[in-house]
Amino acid sequence: MGRGTGSVVKTHRVLTMARANMLLLVAGCVMLGAVCIEAANFEFQFVEQIAPGNEIRSFGPKDSNEDGEKANGYVYSNVATEKVNANSAVYGQVGGLTFYTSNTESEEVFSIKFADIGAKGGRFADAELHCRGVWTYSDDGKDHSEQELAIVGGSYGLANAYGTLKYTRSGDSNAWTVKGSFQIDDCVLA
Repeated sequence: MGRGTGSVVKTHRVLTMARANMLLLVAGCVMLGAVCIEAANFEFQFVEQIAPGNEIRSFGPKDSNEDGEKANGYVYSNVATEKVNANSAVYGQVGGLTFYTSNTESEEVFSIKFADIGAKGGRFADAELHCRGVWTYSDDGKDHSEQELAIVGGSYGLANAYGTLKYTRSGDSNAWTVKGSFQIDDCVLA
């Protein structure tokens, strides 16, 4: 009889210690979390030069009866310059994939790789912004003159970036003025 009672007491103490250890573990994990001090805000502008015929069709629809661009995918690489003049200072490269979901919309997934602009070796030096969104067209297949896409990440000094890109056609040329606005949360381990 005494043996059974002692067994119950020991089990109760083991369970209580296990709960205490679990609480310490949970408290430790909470304290080790990241603390975001403040978001750094950035803005930039460049001109994306669209060279005629530089898009390469990489895949198409299975059904040969498909009309227009729907289900076609293209890869591209364009130069980003300081001004509309294609011979102005090069700010980087814009490259990615366009996939037509209809004849009036395409999904854009691309990256902007910056040259070493701004402070030498600074945040933008050889860093990339990753972007995506829906590009829209008129019924006759022409680009709408204004577009807005999302910045969904980055690499190197632009890691964890999020924001927007606004594209505006530069006159009658094949160039687009691109204005970017994004944030990067500066976080530290607590």
